[in-house]
Amino acid sequence: MGPKQHVLDPTVDDPFAARLARDDCVFRLERLRAALPPLQQRYTELRAAERRAKWRADYAAVKAKRDATAEKLQAIYELTEQLIEVLQEAKEVDQEVARINSTAPNGEHDRLLATECSARNVTATGPNSVLSLMTEMKLPHWNAPGWA
Repeated sequence: MGPKQHVLDPTVDDPFAARLARDDCVFRLERLRAALPPLQQRYTELRAAERRAKWRADYAAVKAKRDATAEKLQAIYELTEQLIEVLQEAKEVDQEVARINSTAPNGEHDRLLATECSARNVTATGPNSVLSLMTEMKLPHWNAPGWA
């Protein structure tokens, strides 16, 4: 039997004491209800602060990895100028290779492989037999905002 039913029960010997007990219970309930919103707010704030702290630690770890890898990438990308020079040189040499191969005398079976095939130790022949760095590789401009 709840406090309200207890107070209204005609068999209770002391209805005044029963009403005081009920009023006390209602008072405590109202105080707890009043305390709940600030406690919920504080819990929400603490939970957000904990989440933020955990995220910040994760952020710092990933940022450190990203920065280290970016340094490696930048160092390697500095080699692109050398790579471009070598690829241009290979293109010029391949023109000479094509000339030599196409002007071979009758009965001469030796043919030179393209520079890239020789470098990669690929013995396939024909224009579509090997993917070429000259035609397949695309690098963005290092300082350009977009990928070109």
